[in-house]
Amino acid sequence: MLKVLIADDEKIVRIALKTMIKWEEHGFQLVGGAQDGAAALALTEKVRPDIIITDLKMPGMDGLAFIEKLQERNYPGKIIVLSNYGDYDLVRKAMKSGAIDYLLKITLKPQELLDLLHKASEQIVAEKQQKEQDIRVNFALMENHMLLKKQFFQQLLLDDTPAAHPIRLQAEKLGIQAGLALSYLLYIVIEQFERALTDGKIKDKNLLAFSVGNIVREMVGEDTRIEIAELSYKEFVVVLPAGDSESFEQRKQQILRRIPAVLKMYLNVQVGVAASPAFTGLERMREACIAAMGELSNVQAAPEGKKFRREVATVIDFMKTHLDTKLTLPKIAGLVNLNESYLCRLFKSETGKNIVHYLNDLRMEKARELLKDRDLKVKEVAALVGIYDQYYFNRMFHKYYGQSPSDFKKIADRADGQNNLSFRQPHLF
Repeated sequence: MLKVLIADDEKIVRIALKTMIKWEEHGFQLVGGAQDGAAALALTEKVRPDIIITDLKMPGMDGLAFIEKLQERNYPGKIIVLSNYGDYDLVRKAMKSGAIDYLLKITLKPQELLDLLHKASEQIVAEKQQKEQDIRVNFALMENHMLLKKQFFQQLLLDDTPAAHPIRLQAEKLGIQAGLALSYLLYIVIEQFERALTDGKIKDKNLLAFSVGNIVREMVGEDTRIEIAELSYKEFVVVLPAGDSESFEQRKQQILRRIPAVLKMYLNVQVGVAASPAFTGLERMREACIAAMGELSNVQAAPEGKKFRREVATVIDFMKTHLDTKLTLPKIAGLVNLNESYLCRLFKSETGKNIVHYLNDLRMEKARELLKDRDLKVKEVAALVGIYDQYYFNRMFHKYYGQSPSDFKKIADRADGQNNLSFRQPHLF
């Protein structure tokens, strides 16, 4: 129901308009009357009418001044003016100022009033529909733009880096200014991702990723040179301008401290954050990302307290956070800019296992934990650890644990059911 306000200094006119039609039967609600423009303006702020019917000649603030004030305040509704014979100049000015039509007081009939009210109503509905359509179109464009940016950064940071010129050309098309001047990069990863979805405040991985990006954006500011890219549901990079050398290190350390604290407070998720050294140029961004990943991975200790070399720690961390994707040796070697053969020898000497064996260990350990979740099917667990052939997954799991995934899941489900039962039915005696 559309709300209507009447402004006229003659009380008899306000009463006549009020009683001329059955407002609510026609979809309108009369929300008030005012005797001059100033009172009508105050009432408009209070009741927010969709349609205003105003006289042009009133003491104090007249109708024209009232309409001008409404336009200054971006009044979104429709204005109909009341006039007398001989007021044509005033009516023309009112129409130029935004009124949609006029009514002659002396000859006014109920049907004329209704016709103009319906005209205003149709315009309001049409404009609302157009606005909603514009919002949908703009959202789709924005969503597409964000997807293109995400793909750009994923290709730039995770795949082999193309030549500098195409990178810059793509960046210009997408409006990306990050990294062109002296900058640094933050690498953020949600730790224990599955637990974060279970215990955190947001259970949907898409919404969680969106929320992390929004919160980080609020923290680092709206500078057009800042970019936040989602590499996966649990990994993000933030590219920040370094600024002047005096405040650079202080600002970086402040952000590194605040991001984990704020995300823990608002989303109840634990994140690891590390910063790269300063760099200039989009073509150096992948190198900076690897350095930040390595910095975060350096805290990971090998057996007996020995720390892995940065390249090996980076590979291990990358494998852990990308178990659900197809990981190939060329891709892993490219991540740390090492020859495949050399990386294999280095990895074996540091960990005592070759890369494939280590990756399979990670996948089976992860699968064993996921199979305890009653809501996940064996096929889904296999996909979550990057194995899409269920027959192969079953064989590998049996090789590691001496039983099929289905049997392991049944035992885990029964144990969970007994625990829940004993919790629900405590001994009374």
